[in-house]
Amino acid sequence: VILLKLEAGFSMELHLQDWIQQNIFFLGSYETKELAFMSQVLKPGSTFIDIGANVGWHSLNAAVLVGQNGKVISFEPFPMNHARIQKNISLNPTHDQIVVEKIGIGAKSDSITLHYNSDDDNAGMASQYVKGNTSEKIQVIALDHYEKIASLKRIDMIKLDIEGGELNALLGMQKTLQEFKPILMIEFDPEILGKQAGMQEEMMSLLTNLNYKPTYFDAAGKLCDQSEKSASKNIVFWPL
Repeated sequence: VILLKLEAGFSMELHLQDWIQQNIFFLGSYETKELAFMSQVLKPGSTFIDIGANVGWHSLNAAVLVGQNGKVISFEPFPMNHARIQKNISLNPTHDQIVVEKIGIGAKSDSITLHYNSDDDNAGMASQYVKGNTSEKIQVIALDHYEKIASLKRIDMIKLDIEGGELNALLGMQKTLQEFKPILMIEFDPEILGKQAGMQEEMMSLLTNLNYKPTYFDAAGKLCDQSEKSASKNIVFWPL
């Protein structure tokens, strides 16, 4: 375990057996294309929702961008990750605009089982759609039913990365998307989505019906309309 002060202006406690945290320690960053895009979208006073917050990398970066007048709401139900994001936030007392919820986002209020293979050394891979040597039962809620949504005046961006649970999450946030029209950044993991017949197509169809248009990160980190040029699992959806 190493305590690291990042150039972005916050500190993190990093567990170097974990793949994402290795990237942050040795490369000084993770998902650089996505972070550069977030820095264009999020401004002082913005609201960012991080669904599948892991150890807090995107949430902590977002907190710097939105400032003390902004809001970051982070959902991380997997117990090990939840404990670590809480620790990382505690290392940055100026980031009191981050609210962390130990609950997942789904289509409705429910309990589901997440599976995790500790041999993968990537706690961000906990999923209900993979096999693992560890299982944890967690609670999920529709974002439309999350009580704090009612008190928000704006939602500028939602990051959604929950290892195959993205379709259910989208089904449970349709009213929120229609009301606030946030920019979406969603992971489409072909390995996980490929195991669920038709899931990727259903997600795309749902987002089209909600008047969202996909764009893709190319190798240079710029957004383009051509999916074949995509150099990232993450797709950015714009409200029309």
